[in-house]
Amino acid sequence: MKWGIKVAMLLAITAGFAMAQQHAVQAAPNSLIGVPTPEQHQLNNDELTPLNGVLTIKYHPGYGIAVWDTPLEGRKVATPHKLMTGTRWRYSAIYVDYVGWWVRVGQNQWISMTYTNLELPMSWHITPYQKTVTINYRKGYGIAMWQAVPTGRTVIAGKTLPTGSHWRTWWQAVTPTGRVLYNLGGNQWIEQQYVK
Repeated sequence: MKWGIKVAMLLAITAGFAMAQQHAVQAAPNSLIGVPTPEQHQLNNDELTPLNGVLTIKYHPGYGIAVWDTPLEGRKVATPHKLMTGTRWRYSAIYVDYVGWWVRVGQNQWISMTYTNLELPMSWHITPYQKTVTINYRKGYGIAMWQAVPTGRTVIAGKTLPTGSHWRTWWQAVTPTGRVLYNLGGNQWIEQQYVK
């Protein structure tokens, strides 16, 4: 399956997903398995998308996926236990980097979203979009940057991008209302209508 299609499928709330046929949720947020490993790197809150929900592990039958101490480079396995295919876990945040998406399933405990099926509280359709865009607004002004939140989006206070500046994008999101946003890394989004 192509990466763009898989990301879109992972991030869209799938109609008809039968929660009853899956295993019971096995942990509360921030208490996955055992004692958390101290995080070696610190993430800024503006790099995270705070989302609470439930995910299902989608990997090879009979196998599980690793749990990491951070989504950042230099990460280490946080616990010797793996999250087995078909099991369900609560999550509390998403981190986006240039290669993919990470989901926080406990304090200092992260998994790759590639191997999950999320039930999201919002339905943004997200696909990879790696290009350089130019801010196209009124001369001498800039545009706002946004953070994605479960109920929509909020302005990142004090952050504007000046007209004429160039930025690398990583993802494109289409909101339920049809608005198109571009991701500039972390939880930073700009509106399509103000770029060229």
